[in-house]
Amino acid sequence: MVKIQRFDESPVTNLSQERGNLIRLVNEEMGAKNLNISYFTLKPKAPWGAYHYHEKAESVSIILSGRAKLVVDGIEYEVGPNTVIFIPPGERHEIAPIGDEELKKIDIYSPPRGSDVKEIPWDGGLPPTTSMK
Repeated sequence: MVKIQRFDESPVTNLSQERGNLIRLVNEEMGAKNLNISYFTLKPKAPWGAYHYHEKAESVSIILSGRAKLVVDGIEYEVGPNTVIFIPPGERHEIAPIGDEELKKIDIYSPPRGSDVKEIPWDGGLPPTTSMK
């Protein structure tokens, strides 16, 4: 059965370290079995989240507004609006906003993000990088 949901009528979850929030748009609770979709708003200059990878899930991030630093397997990228990022399973990654604007993005995971997320220990500064693209 079709489900229709407005962002502004959806429950909001606060992220750790007061980084911002997320709205779960499509998930198992709505009947989705093979993917989930979330809308994130990250505060300007919010701290890094957990450097991690997904054992099974492919992930796609669509940057709607704001700019961010993205680290994938030690390589640093700067990304902004109208950018689509595809990250295959097993690639370590994390993203953090840069500049004075909120970062707004939509993340899509298939299969759904869940117990396959594996965090990688680090000191909370910039994730380990080897080069900038």
